[in-house]
Amino acid sequence: MAKRQPKAITTSKKTKKKKIAKKQETSIPTHWYWLGGILLFTFLLYNSSIQNDFVNWDDDSNIVNNPYVRNFDVITIFTETYSNAYRPLTFLSFSVLYQLFGANAAPFHLVSLLLHLFNVVLIFKIFKTLGKTDNFALIIAGLFAIHPMAVEAISWASALNDVMYVAFFMGAALLYLQEKKKMWIYVLFVLSLLTKPSAIVFPFVLLLFDWYKTGKLEQKQLIQKLPLVAIAVLFAVVSVLARNNSAEVSQLSADYSFVDRVFFAFYGMAYYGVKLFAPFNLSAIHYFPEKVNGALPTMYYLAPILSGVAILAAVYFKNHRKAIIFGLAFYVINLALVVQLIPFGRAVVAERYAYLPYIGLFFLIAYIYSLLKKDLQTYFLYATIGLGVFFSILTFNRTQVWNNGLTLFDNIIEHYPNSAMSYYNRGNEYNRQGQSLLAMEDFDKAISLNDKSASFYNNKANTYTLLNQHEFSVEWYNKAISLEPNTANFYQNRGLALKTLKRMDEAVKDFHKAVELDESYTPPYLQLGDYYFNSGKYNDARRFYTRCINDNYEAGYANFYIGVADYNLGSKETACEYWEKARQLGYAQSSKMIDERCR
Repeated sequence: MAKRQPKAITTSKKTKKKKIAKKQETSIPTHWYWLGGILLFTFLLYNSSIQNDFVNWDDDSNIVNNPYVRNFDVITIFTETYSNAYRPLTFLSFSVLYQLFGANAAPFHLVSLLLHLFNVVLIFKIFKTLGKTDNFALIIAGLFAIHPMAVEAISWASALNDVMYVAFFMGAALLYLQEKKKMWIYVLFVLSLLTKPSAIVFPFVLLLFDWYKTGKLEQKQLIQKLPLVAIAVLFAVVSVLARNNSAEVSQLSADYSFVDRVFFAFYGMAYYGVKLFAPFNLSAIHYFPEKVNGALPTMYYLAPILSGVAILAAVYFKNHRKAIIFGLAFYVINLALVVQLIPFGRAVVAERYAYLPYIGLFFLIAYIYSLLKKDLQTYFLYATIGLGVFFSILTFNRTQVWNNGLTLFDNIIEHYPNSAMSYYNRGNEYNRQGQSLLAMEDFDKAISLNDKSASFYNNKANTYTLLNQHEFSVEWYNKAISLEPNTANFYQNRGLALKTLKRMDEAVKDFHKAVELDESYTPPYLQLGDYYFNSGKYNDARRFYTRCINDNYEAGYANFYIGVADYNLGSKETACEYWEKARQLGYAQSSKMIDERCR
């Protein structure tokens, strides 16, 4: 009987297909390699900016010298406005970084860069979720990653809030488009608002996405956004109240009419649009224009023409109207709050304001690519890569401008050689770096351009103080006080100069005047404490030193001298308690007093 041959082991075509499909599922899609390349290139492009210093353009007031940041005062950060804005999460972030790394700018710059890279990924994911091709989404993400107009938002420590609020903003938008985690959409939206009030436009951006997906807006979609709108309105009110307290807002409202501000708005829209393709002559500050015979410069009146061209394009290209409206609307919605229709700030335009709005214009570039035939798309990609290389060179050079206060204001002065404020700020940086003679030259230049600013005279006087020429200091402090007789720190500064000149009676009058003008201003309390201590009036000295302790100003020093005052008043027990507090605060002399008099 013949033996049965074993059946050959075969693999069916169906099984093979399953294995191939499984292999394809586990492989990494090509677009992730391209996106990874964009992220790596962007990190290398901005790598040198991590070593940039803080600059004396808000970094000093927002971070380095901000008592709320330095003392990790969370309650005050969340319950008060600062710099005429309510941005508690921004200042909390500054404070956390300050507690961890001190006055070291590198971690601030690194966090900004990492958030920017995260935003690049979010933008890619958003347009993939909208059903766009890999190349379409990569063009938008790539241009966003390396455009020179983004440098200010990434390389300026104080602009950390710009990249951070966009991370929350676009993260919430992605969750919305993915139709999941509704509660997290609200959480991220609120976090975005707590970082920067510009996020109040978020509900309108969502409506724009709704319209783009379906070509219409339904009542259900509008009702769905009402809670978000209510939250936005609440934050808008807080923001307006904070701005209304600003002297800058009052001055801008007085100098420029509502009609002027309408033209500012058109100018801003046109300016950012032009800089998309021609990002030259960038500056950290673009000062408001001077009016001649009541009129703005001609270019402001011509700016609406560009807006008219955009509207005509939407009307003429009927087949592409939806894409044109989406891109332009995204651009306009996210620029609407920063085009000076509502006056604020010190600049008519600013590069960082284009950080989020440019996504709408990058969308239109990608849309043009999608319309081309396949062979032309290849050439378009080559052209886009070439444009990217050009942008990258400009971006790298621009990061060097933000290296420190001198490089920054050197650049600003190149563009605005008749700006008194720029010389004033560069003079302050020269003083910080110990180059007081160069600082004096800049303050003289600032005063020659504007002899009505008390701060210019005050800081020239400060420079004489650094040069130990106190007689001249008093002379220039007098000039500052004659222009602004109600500014407390001018009296404090003059008092210190008079004290050095041993004119104590005059000095004490100035310290008392400073306290009278601003009870919350702590430095003169310390000087008065010293004066009354040295005069043997220990109870008066205790009162002024106690105020310093309460304000956490030179608290170790103040505790030590209250201890000495109490000891001289015959209260050894309380003296030892204050010396112990001083020792805990790191005041070295207290240990000696405890060893000698408290054992």
